[in-house]
Amino acid sequence: MLEIRNLTVFIHNKQVLNQVSLSVPKGKVVGIIGESGSGKSVLCSTILNLYRKERSAKGSIEFDGKSLLSIEERKMREVRGKEIGLIMQNPMSMFNPIVSIGGHFIETLQAHTKMSKKEAIEKAKEQLALFQLGNVEILNKYPNELSGGMLQRIMIAIAASLEPKLLLADEPTTALDTMTQLEILKELKKLHEKTAMSMLIVSHDLGVIANLAEEIVVMRRGIVVEQGPTSHILLHPIHPYTQTLVAARDEHSKLEELADKYEGSVSGELVLYDQNHWVRMEGTNR
Repeated sequence: MLEIRNLTVFIHNKQVLNQVSLSVPKGKVVGIIGESGSGKSVLCSTILNLYRKERSAKGSIEFDGKSLLSIEERKMREVRGKEIGLIMQNPMSMFNPIVSIGGHFIETLQAHTKMSKKEAIEKAKEQLALFQLGNVEILNKYPNELSGGMLQRIMIAIAASLEPKLLLADEPTTALDTMTQLEILKELKKLHEKTAMSMLIVSHDLGVIANLAEEIVVMRRGIVVEQGPTSHILLHPIHPYTQTLVAARDEHSKLEELADKYEGSVSGELVLYDQNHWVRMEGTNR
């Protein structure tokens, strides 16, 4: 489905990703974990081939037989939304304040399909029912009339309405209260169960990743330091930085506070440690 190999990215001549390799198999959920500045969001924008003028990239990103780094912009616009959906953090900034919720559904569906306005509204109603978003009157409301949690759920419903093959979720629960976070996780899990949609979930919260992902990729300063099955990473973290992330969850500490204390190298070779479990071996004891 999605294969990233040796991806190196520079933004304004500053290196932000270094030789990143990972894959998202068809029907699987992969999570990327790391503190702010580890390159997670840059990876998502590069997959979607956004901000071309600001960055340069080497390596390869293959999606469903397409080379996303070399595809022309006109064809890439057809991929975004329809084949690769995106859920962003801070949903309030992603909605046009003068367009109703129904209007957002219509604009999105008509931009990527041949639906009429009437058909788009019917599809929107189906999505509201599917995600249990309440009365259809919500389609007449405007973003400023709804909570951040409700907007995030609507963003998921809009992205899912196009039935993409792959869904990128970039910090989908950031800045939401605990109960709302649980609702969002429930919606994403339900979507995956109903559709078997492939997902790449990005977060600095290991609890979020652990709830959804079958495989975890750990990033530090633009480099993959460890990756493998979720159970392996959570129960048997090998790299000291991964151990720090697990400690942050277990000790209910802020990730950035613990991660900043870790000053070890992340420049060693990524090697196979165990079945499907890769780790950079500096500072580890096998």
